[in-house]
Amino acid sequence: MKITFVAAAVGAVLVNAQDPCATTGPTGEQIDGPFVPGEYKDWFDGLHNLKTQCLASIQYNDSIYDYDEIKWTRTAFMQPQMHPYDLFFYTQEGGYNASRWLDDLNTRYGGIDAALVWPTYTNIGIDSRSQFQQITSMPGGIDAITKFSAELKAAGVNVLWPYNPWDTGTHRDDQNRTDAQILAWLCNVTNTDGFNGDTMGSVPEEFFQAGVDIGYPIAIEPEGGGIADSLNWDTMGWGYWNYASVAPAVSKWKWLEPRFLTNVCDRWNKNKTDNLQYAWFNAAGYETWENVWGTWNEIVPADGEAIRRVGTMLRFFGALGFTTTDQWYPHTTDVVQEGSVFASRFELSSTEALWTLVNRGGLNSTGAQLSISPNSTVGTNSGLELHYYDCYHGEELKPDIASDGTVTLSFDIEANGYGCVFATPQDGNAKRANIQCSAPAQPQTLFEFLTVMKKMTSRKLASYRKDWTFLLQEVVDPGNSTPHDEPVNSTVRCPGGLYRFDTTGVEIEGAADTGVDAQFPWEIRPSKTHSAFINVPTFDIDVFPVTVGDYAQYLADSGYLPKNAHNWLSDDSWHWPEGTGPIVGPYGHGPATAPPKPRNKSVAERPVVHVSLAEAREYCSFYGKRLPQIWEWQYAAQGGDPSNTYPWGTDLDPTKFPSDLNQDFDTPPRGKVTDYVDSGGGSPFGVQDLIGNIWQYTTEVRDIHTRAVLLKGSANYRPTGSDWYFPQALELNKHNKYFLMDDSYERAATVGFRCVTDGPEDTSTASPTCQPSDDSPLCARADYTPGYVDLTALGSTDWIHFGDDENFTDYVTRKGGIASLKGKLSGLSLSSNSNNLTQMTNVPAAFSWTNGHTSKTPSGISVESGANTSVGVWTQSSDGSLSFGHINATVEAGHTAEVQFFVGLQDMDAQFSASLSSGTSGHGDILATFAQNVSTAVGASDPNNVAFTLRFDGPATLVSTWGMVPPSFCTDILCYYNQATRACGSDDGDSIDLTFNHHDDWVKYETDVSGDGIVRKYGGGEKITTTVLDGSAPTPYVDDEVSFSWNDGESRDPSQQDDYNGIALQGQDLGFSISIPVADVGTTEAQVWVGVNQTTGTVTASLSDGSVSPVSHAVECQNGAHNVGLTFDVHGAQPNATLNVQFSQYSSDGSITLQAAAVSYYDSRRRQLVRDGDGSFNFQAATLSVTEKQ
Repeated sequence: MKITFVAAAVGAVLVNAQDPCATTGPTGEQIDGPFVPGEYKDWFDGLHNLKTQCLASIQYNDSIYDYDEIKWTRTAFMQPQMHPYDLFFYTQEGGYNASRWLDDLNTRYGGIDAALVWPTYTNIGIDSRSQFQQITSMPGGIDAITKFSAELKAAGVNVLWPYNPWDTGTHRDDQNRTDAQILAWLCNVTNTDGFNGDTMGSVPEEFFQAGVDIGYPIAIEPEGGGIADSLNWDTMGWGYWNYASVAPAVSKWKWLEPRFLTNVCDRWNKNKTDNLQYAWFNAAGYETWENVWGTWNEIVPADGEAIRRVGTMLRFFGALGFTTTDQWYPHTTDVVQEGSVFASRFELSSTEALWTLVNRGGLNSTGAQLSISPNSTVGTNSGLELHYYDCYHGEELKPDIASDGTVTLSFDIEANGYGCVFATPQDGNAKRANIQCSAPAQPQTLFEFLTVMKKMTSRKLASYRKDWTFLLQEVVDPGNSTPHDEPVNSTVRCPGGLYRFDTTGVEIEGAADTGVDAQFPWEIRPSKTHSAFINVPTFDIDVFPVTVGDYAQYLADSGYLPKNAHNWLSDDSWHWPEGTGPIVGPYGHGPATAPPKPRNKSVAERPVVHVSLAEAREYCSFYGKRLPQIWEWQYAAQGGDPSNTYPWGTDLDPTKFPSDLNQDFDTPPRGKVTDYVDSGGGSPFGVQDLIGNIWQYTTEVRDIHTRAVLLKGSANYRPTGSDWYFPQALELNKHNKYFLMDDSYERAATVGFRCVTDGPEDTSTASPTCQPSDDSPLCARADYTPGYVDLTALGSTDWIHFGDDENFTDYVTRKGGIASLKGKLSGLSLSSNSNNLTQMTNVPAAFSWTNGHTSKTPSGISVESGANTSVGVWTQSSDGSLSFGHINATVEAGHTAEVQFFVGLQDMDAQFSASLSSGTSGHGDILATFAQNVSTAVGASDPNNVAFTLRFDGPATLVSTWGMVPPSFCTDILCYYNQATRACGSDDGDSIDLTFNHHDDWVKYETDVSGDGIVRKYGGGEKITTTVLDGSAPTPYVDDEVSFSWNDGESRDPSQQDDYNGIALQGQDLGFSISIPVADVGTTEAQVWVGVNQTTGTVTASLSDGSVSPVSHAVECQNGAHNVGLTFDVHGAQPNATLNVQFSQYSSDGSITLQAAAVSYYDSRRRQLVRDGDGSFNFQAATLSVTEKQ
């Protein structure tokens, strides 16, 4: 019979001559509801026309629903995708534990009906194992899989596998079976029920037929939901639905075939309300997916409770047949409160009806909700004695019957909540349902169901926690090693130091706000990008990865044999004695009974692969070593220089590593670890074979659900055919995440390892165990800021936090709420030419306290819990003239102080410096100084934190500064930079504290007019010599806007707080000359403060040893006065050299002035070449803990 299709636009439904199954809707799986209530009849008629013509066009035959094996799909309402490596499901110590996993789901959201068990992506593609080999590599193989499948099915949970159609580049089936045949076989031998077609809009019919052919029909669930034709063989699918409309859209496939079940999926969504309301409205299912590719996207308690309620209702009425009836009236006109409340009506046997209601508004809906026409199937004219039940609240309703027979039902629906009404003539005890679900004690009668719902809904959904939180991770302890005074056994020493560790995960999916990748100890949440300053202790690392020859020796030395040898040492580097191979049968798992040996001498220098993380650890431990942490591996690979993208530098050089990408169906053998030594492929520390040959094990991270190891180095193998395969990460500042389960699952043809050994004990002043002494009065250390900082615990004597309360004075929160206490931490001040402090809200650390004027109770959940704060204060300047200063700590005699400063910076260079002086007045002799430069990556978009810990004995005073390192000109030996202290023509100048800047010596000109015109620092040793170039006498002046102060030298007038004096010269080529001795080691830092008035002056610096060319800087102002401070850093000069600084006038007009000079000596390089920019730096907190001196 020929069918003629007529195109007709009816309501929102379009019946099309070319495609009679096409409709209008937000997605191809959804149909728009009626535009206005008055169009309902036309709209509903359009739905029926669509159904009739579409099913005819596909020659629909519903015989698929005759298969008993797949009838379960009609009511599999709650289905999580899960990973079998979830620690609630499997642990290495305890094996599979399906009941524990189910108990957790039953407790949190009421249980499930099916499970999609997904062991393939994201690990697939790390070697040539196919998706099916990934499944059979699971611990215990097919036998163990069949056992846990039986346990799940006994609990009422059906089991699905994933099918990755894009997996076309890995090992091909040895029996030449099609994917459809393999899937049918897999379901059959594991007693599982079907599969999900990953990335597939629909699944071809051959996949269903393959199961029929072996007498094992399987359920098919395309990720894309399906197409009209596939209704003939698909009974379920996912729904990536759109929720733009307040009025729920209609499930297209359910409308065409009511027994088809769509599981709504929205895996990264954190608020499930839209998903669940659309599902309940359509009597559809929901994908309760939380472990998303190893990242935990929590179902919050409010959503979990909603799932419990919706699932309970769907299961009960689904078992009775209401959710699969073809008498479905979506957007029924029975609804009274149109615009916010929407409902579907499902009728069964012309005597009963179910309404599924959703309140899409933000307000509670009360009063009349349904108005039932007397002519309705369940209306008053039906002749039935009907009971009406509020099946959400578990109560029988009292209908209000009008004179015309209209029934009005009144009840409450919570804002963004759910409603349920059931009309039946039967007694509540007679209505029985046979429900299968993982949650025990499902209600069987209507009265039992109503009792359950009444108890369940006694608490409103709004009272449950709605805030989503990250699942926090921890770094697993890598174990101990045996330190050596000198490197041994083919290792090299990596000297420790402060290191900026930058790395980014290359995972394909997961945005920044999902918690994808890893969380390190200095972070408050998991993130894909990481940047932190870390004090890396000295360690020794293997020059090469562990080789086949090394591992063979280990087997001989240790006698190690695995209990499950599946895939162990299974590449062609090894020769196995007959009958003892790594695989027992094509998919078998069993113990190794004898070790293999290298196939020949030529393979001995290949890196060993096909070993698990645990086996790599056992190897290292056997020789007194351990695996490296990821930052140690990268530190060794970069030679401590974070700018090195590759071991040899910044440019990708294919001659220095195995760069040819191999995409064979089977992973080719790895190259020798020595292949690229001669071409310069090693790191500055001499570490070899770092990239391109193998992935290398580093840090293990875990949360309560998932374990993973971070891999570095990247093999030059990746299967062809899809971008979904395990991504590469050749750059040293990238890594990938490899999920862990057990030895058989983890062993890969491209993953190897190398070991490290802790260095000798650190006895320096930067050691964490350093104690102050006469020889080392100041212990000072820079390291990362922990992700969570408890100021109450750290600051037993005093603490300060900045930025939390912007209404409180100076953004400061103090211990005990006390504004200031003598002898404890002093406040924060902003020195130099700005006082613009701004509250910072994205500090990458969380602070808490319980004894301040506000309270931030420590919490291990996350900052989002509200128990911690991630704020500070920040400022920025492009001319490098800003610093936070005057963070002082004083300790009395007989006590030891530990001070910690928590600071940060972004896209800039900064320096922390501190000076320790004797006594508690702050005017004593300088005992020790400390300075540390830190630099972020250029263009860094997020701030970096660094913590400075200083320990000293009393009586002493510590003064610290944290500020910008200004842009500078630099040679290998001499650097200089300048800061304006008074802008040209301005009436405002800066204040300079000569004492505060920790100088070893300083001079102030034209203050002591009764003597030589110079004031000097007490005990400075008169290191600074000043002369006038032509012998002319300078003129004193007192009208400068730049002021100086000090408290460690004489003053003409002790009551004078600030000094504005200086000396001036007027005349072309006149000037001053200052000479300062240069230290033989470390850094000499000299500072000179000069000015010009309506002229140009030139400052020239040179070294007496002639090692560098002189450097010059012009100071110019033709319309007023201009002052600058110039800083010169000298490092690496010849012994007994002198720094000479000359300041001369370029023209005869105007005058030049000299105000002050100073010099400081540092043990290490003080500054480095830095960049211009508008970066920022911040201050977060400081703590002080004083204890009795031991």
